[in-house]
Order: sequence, then C-alpha cells, then structure tokens
Amino acid sequence: NRYLYSFTGTEIFYFWRMIPKRIPIFSFLITLLLTLYSCQKQNINRFKKVKKNTEVLKLITKADSFYKNKKNPDSAFFYYNKARTNCNPKEDAKTYVYCMYCMAEIQQDHEDFIGSTITAKETIPYLNKIKDPNQVWNIYSVLGRNYYYTYDYPSAIYYYSKAFVLKVDRINILEAKNNIATIYLQQGKYNKALQIFLSISKEKLVLQKPIYYSKILDYIGICYFKLRNTKALAFFQKSIQISSKVNHEDGLGKTYYNLAEYYYNNKTLSMMYAKLSYKNYTLSGNTNNRLLALKFIIENTVSPAEIKENALLYIKENHRIYRFRQKAKSQFAKMKYDSKREKDPNLKLKAQKIK
Repeated sequence: NRYLYSFTGTEIFYFWRMIPKRIPIFSFLITLLLTLYSCQKQNINRFKKVKKNTEVLKLITKADSFYKNKKNPDSAFFYYNKARTNCNPKEDAKTYVYCMYCMAEIQQDHEDFIGSTITAKETIPYLNKIKDPNQVWNIYSVLGRNYYYTYDYPSAIYYYSKAFVLKVDRINILEAKNNIATIYLQQGKYNKALQIFLSISKEKLVLQKPIYYSKILDYIGICYFKLRNTKALAFFQKSIQISSKVNHEDGLGKTYYNLAEYYYNNKTLSMMYAKLSYKNYTLSGNTNNRLLALKFIIENTVSPAEIKENALLYIKENHRIYRFRQKAKSQFAKMKYDSKREKDPNLKLKAQKIK
C-alpha cells in the first residue's frame, strides 16, 4: 500500500537516533522565542517608564514656573499634585518628596497649617531613600513652621533641631538656630534667645547677606529691649542703616515699629517711627504688619479727627484683606477638591491594574 511506510532495522535505528537531536533544537527555538518576548516586554516597560518620567518632569517644570513667580500658586499646587500622583515614591522618592514639599509650602502660604502638616508627614516613610540631607531638611523645616504658627512650640523645636543631626548646608543650620531663638523670644526666654542671635550675628555667611544680617541685628535689639538694656538702640540703628542701603522696606518697617515701642514714653518720637513703619510696610506690600502699625498710630493719636480718619482707614483695609483672603481660600479649596477628584480615578485605575 502506497500510504503505508515500512522501515528496515537500520532505518528504525537511524530514526530513533535522530530524536534526541531534534528535541534540543525544539527546546532551543522555544527558549529563543521566550527570550525575545521577554526582551521585547522589558523594552516596552522601559519605554513606558521613560515616557512616564518625562511626563512627570514636564508637570513639575510647569508647576515650578507657576510657583516661582508667586503669581498663581493654585495652579502650581494642581500640577505638583498631578506629578506626584504619576510617580512611584518607592522607585523615585526624590521627585515624590519634592512635589509634596512644594505642595506643603503652598498650603502653608494659604494658612492651611493642618493640611500642610499632613502633606509633609506623608513623605516621612520615604525620607531614608533621599540622598540629599538638605531635601530632607526642607520637610522638617516646613513641619517646624507649621507647629510654630499653631503655637505648638515644643514640636516646632523638635523638627527644627533635626538640622543639627543632618549633614545639611551651614545656612540651613543657621536657619534652624534662628527659628528656635525666635520661639524662645515668643516664650519670653530673652537671655536664651539673645545668646543664639549673638552667635548667629558673628557668622561669615550672615555678614555677607545684608538683609539677613539686618534681621538678626533687629532681633538682638528686641532681646535687649525686653531685658531693659539700653544696648537695644544701637542694634536697631545699625539694622536701619543696613536695611536702608539695600532698600529693604519690610525690614525697615519692622525695625521702625520696634523703635516706636522703644520710645513709647516719648510720644513725638514714637509716633514718628510708627508712621515710618506704616509707610515702609505699605511700600513692601506687607498688609498684616501695615495694619499693626496703623493700629499703633490710632491708639496713640490725640486728635479726635485723626483718630476717626485712621480708624475708618483701618476698617476699610481690614475688610479688604478679609475679602481677599476669603476669595483666595475659596479658590484654593476648589483647586484641592479638583485635585482630589482627579486622584480618586487614578487610584481606582491602579487598583484595577493590580487585580
């Protein structure tokens, strides 16, 4: 039958001898195909990762442009949030922590101290993955300020003190010392604060920065003033001299206000410095302290006509600031809500992918 094959003994032997050679060839082909598939999959995953990282960097660049010019912090927050939801903190802790830090700073600027603290604390599990200690310090610094603004001074000192165990830049250590001394000042521990401010004033880094140096001199003046030491006047005058040279209006406003209090018993000099404080705070755009100076002027004015005029101005300014803040808070709240709405679908999508 032409459809049937018959083998001789030699042929059968040859056939079976060939089988072991065919099996390795088949196995090799399978292994090769699996390797090619694996490489292709790795390349696709690598491409996706690069693409995702590029998208994250673009979002951060956009956020930075909004945040650094201080014109649109709400949009900055939105893009930082979008960037951090697209990066894996376990794989890229540096980018994640940077985004969260900027978001915490923006929340703090909007006086959302609780929200800022929550945001900053979310980074703590990943800080041990950060190589740059200064980036770690940024988180501790924002936490310290949040606790300071909410009058939790022990917690503020705890986070500021983290700078002393981290190998951070000298300027960050000085910032931590300055902030701790400011807390002592608020607590009425004037001698303790004074010693820190005096040590900072001798630092070469501080002497090279006129604005920072003038601030330290002003703080020293306050400490001496509170301790009823006449040395205060010399430090206030030196601070004004330096601030005037660099046209630092906000610093001038602060020191002039301190001089108004220093000369409280000399109404002529006190009112002169209070008005100079108000003028410089107005020029610097510091609305809070401008109102503080105006309040001082009202409380120490004798003329009923002037009192009425300044009181009406105070009410008007206070109302304007209140409306501005309420509008800013509403916009920020809406932006946070929109960010949360975007985050929720992203979380659901990630959960579906895991399943």
